[in-house]
Amino acid sequence: MSAQENASGSPPGPPERHEAGLVENRLLRVTLYGLGCIAAALGLIGAFLPVMPTVPFLLVAVWCFSRSSPRFHHWLYTHPTFGPPIRNWFQHGIVPVKGKLYAVGGMAASWLMTTIFVFDDWLKPALMGGAMVLIGLYVCTRPSRVPVESP
Repeated sequence: MSAQENASGSPPGPPERHEAGLVENRLLRVTLYGLGCIAAALGLIGAFLPVMPTVPFLLVAVWCFSRSSPRFHHWLYTHPTFGPPIRNWFQHGIVPVKGKLYAVGGMAASWLMTTIFVFDDWLKPALMGGAMVLIGLYVCTRPSRVPVESP
C-alpha cells in the first residue's frame, strides 16, 4: 500500500487547501497571486497619490497572498510601514479615525459630484447615496483603537 492510499486501499480525495492555507488548484493559486500583485501595486500607488486608498488594496493583497504565496503574505503582513494597519484590521477589525474621515468624506464628495454632474434623475443618486450610507455606517462602527485588556 502506498503512502497516499488510506486503509481502504483507495487514494484520499484532494483537500481544498494545504495546511498553511494555500489553495491546491494551481490555476486558482496563480490567479490569486496575480490579483495580489495587482492589489499590492495599486496600494503602493495609493501611498503616493492622495486620491487613491492604500490600505483596502493592501488588505485584498494580503488575503490573496495568504492563499497563494506565504513569502509575499509574510512580507506584507510584517512590513514596517504597511503591516501595522493590516494586522490591526485582521486581528481587531480596526479602522483608524483618520481612515473613517477619509472614507466618509470621499464617499460624500463622490456622491455630490456624480449627483451634480452625472445623474439627471433622482433614483440613481438615491440608490447610490443609500449604498454609501450603509457602507459609511459599517466603516464608522468599526473600532478605532486596539482594545485595552483588563489586568
